[in-house]
Amino acid sequence: MSLPIRATDLAQKYAIVAALGRGGMSVIHLAAARGLGNVQKLVVLKSIRPELLSNEKVLQMFMDEARWATRLTHPNIVQTFEVVMLSGRPVLVMEYMEGQSLSNVLRKAADAGGVSLAMHLRILSEALAGLDHAHNLTDYDGKPVGLVHRDVSPQNVFVTYDGHVKILDFGIAKAEANASHTELGELKGKIRYMAPEQMEGSS
Repeated sequence: MSLPIRATDLAQKYAIVAALGRGGMSVIHLAAARGLGNVQKLVVLKSIRPELLSNEKVLQMFMDEARWATRLTHPNIVQTFEVVMLSGRPVLVMEYMEGQSLSNVLRKAADAGGVSLAMHLRILSEALAGLDHAHNLTDYDGKPVGLVHRDVSPQNVFVTYDGHVKILDFGIAKAEANASHTELGELKGKIRYMAPEQMEGSS
């Protein structure tokens, strides 16, 4: 019979290496996942900001993201391996990628004349492939989930140094089965990149 995994075991498995970023609801860390024989693998840990742990709505949104992120397996979506509890906080364990956000790529390329049309089209086509996979996600009995990202922007498109494009951050994604729901008149996402139906409150 297998023994249960204890919280202390998980804390020993994931060693924080550095802080990578901080958003409105979450913090991101680089960590080393340690396995048998001192085998190590770099991963990214995403957790709720400590001061928001008592906020039930934030917790529901985070767990909604966890539910869908672990289901999304596609080359153009950042992979989420598992969801664990570390130090009393739910944590997404995600793949570590070396690269830059599209917003950084565009800003840095501007000094050299900008990104070529061919590169623009490649980034766009790969990002759309990832979004198409998310939008067509079904539950285990084949029923469409109705997942909509709602925060697609250059900040949430990642370009790796080896040429891959990944969609990030399903933190405010909408799905039929979400535990959290957007209130009437409440806007989520970046206004500059919102679809018209999202601004109207119909998505």
